[in-house]
Formats: sequence, structure tokens, C-alpha cells
Amino acid sequence: KYFNQLKSLAKNDSSIIFETNVSLDKLDKLYKLSNYFWHFTGLGIDENEHPEMVEHFGITPLEAIASGCLTFCYSAGGPKELIIDGENGFLFSDIDGLIDKMIEINNDNIKKEKIINNGKQFVKENFSYEVFRSKVTELFRVRPSTKD
Repeated sequence: KYFNQLKSLAKNDSSIIFETNVSLDKLDKLYKLSNYFWHFTGLGIDENEHPEMVEHFGITPLEAIASGCLTFCYSAGGPKELIIDGENGFLFSDIDGLIDKMIEINNDNIKKEKIINNGKQFVKENFSYEVFRSKVTELFRVRPSTKD
């Protein structure tokens, strides 16, 4: 219902794209077409009372960051652990905060590029396939037995 309401509100704006359940290839293309990524999961939810209703990790924000989208996430759950506000993306607590941050960054192209580049570097250094492989290899490395 909410999705359809949003779609209806933006029907006259061809720069806003609504898609659901897309293939990985199409998702990658959509990220690359996008300038911004907004992540609202948890907005209006008491995180302490209903932790299951906020983003637990935040893979979609990381995908967006890696693709070069300037990423804005509601400050809850995993995103508040991954996003360093103003460094590799933005965190917001309410809609007014989101709007304020968007206005601020839209007036500063140098800072915008720096945050995008910091974000890409952050994902590469912490969540790339190479990092994953290295951590899994280390985890499963044969260790000497501690039995007598």
C-alpha cells in the first residue's frame, strides 16, 4: 500500500524509479544510475522495544555505498554501526534531519565527492570478497590441538 502511494506521488517525475525484486544485474545498474540512496528501515520504531523491526546489518546501504551512491540511513540498527555520519554517508533521526543534511551536502560538491570516495574505500577495506575470503580462511585455519 505504502509503496503504491509513493509511486503515485512520483508518477510525474521520470527521475524517480520504483522497482521491486530485481535481478542482481539490474540492481547494479540501478545503483549506478542513482545519486542518492535513502534507507528508512526503523523510522518511527522504538529500537529498544522492537529491535526486530530495524535493519540488523545493512547490506543494502553497503551495496549503495560501494556503487557510489551518497547514502542516507535512518540511525538505527546496523546502519548506525556502519555509517560514520558525514564521513562515509549520513545518518538521520527524522525527516527534517534528512532534509537538512541533503540541503547541506548538495551545496558542497567537494565534500560530496569525498564522502562518496570514503564510503567506497570503507566497503572495499571491510566488506570486499577478498576481505571475506581472508577472514573465513583465518577462521577455519587448522589450529594446534589443546588436548594432552
